[in-house]
Amino acid sequence: MLHERHKVRLEKAEDEPIAKARVVDQMVIDRLLEKDLISLAQHKAAEIFLLTAKNAGIFLTGPNMMGSPSGNSKKEKYHFGLVRLSRMLRMVTSEVGQRGADLLMIVTCEEHEPTEEQLVVYKKALDVIVENRGISYE
Repeated sequence: MLHERHKVRLEKAEDEPIAKARVVDQMVIDRLLEKDLISLAQHKAAEIFLLTAKNAGIFLTGPNMMGSPSGNSKKEKYHFGLVRLSRMLRMVTSEVGQRGADLLMIVTCEEHEPTEEQLVVYKKALDVIVENRGISYE
């Protein structure tokens, strides 16, 4: 079923005896890279942004029913991942504008396919992250 819906590539690490199947077009950013609509560096920037967003806790998760209160609720309210995400979005907003920051969230995190006009702004937003992080691929 997976092979019918997605492109799958076999990858074998040097120290592993068995190759692993990897889905290469699962996310919107993967499909944009596959169609050469974004560069490899822009794809890496989108992955960095997605990881930053995940670490900030923007994706809803259920409560931990097995956990017990730690007694340190003041510390738990201040989440450093959210600060990193905020800084990244502020940087994009200052360089590209609010539309660029919005598209960064919409396309990367919410998985919406961008239109041609949106893609131009989205690529500019990714370029800001590429320049800031020093991402380069030859």
